[in-house]
Amino acid sequence: MRLSPKAFIGIENNKLEAVASLRRASAGAGIKIAVLKTKYPQGSEKHLIKAVLNREVPLGGAAWGLATVPGPANLTPCMS
Repeated sequence: MRLSPKAFIGIENNKLEAVASLRRASAGAGIKIAVLKTKYPQGSEKHLIKAVLNREVPLGGAAWGLATVPGPANLTPCMS
């Protein structure tokens, strides 16, 4: 049985060393490293949910309505 990740870290695909490092550091921790296309805009809550989970926050809706709450604890944009 495959368990769902407890957390996601979104990082753009032009940061290959960081992706590799995060994958090593998070191995076995229930954290999924989501490698995202490098594009703008992508750092907002709604953009990250779409990019990482392929789900859309409805117009006027909130992320918690999708049973996810983006933020430093579970859906973090990584930018340099």
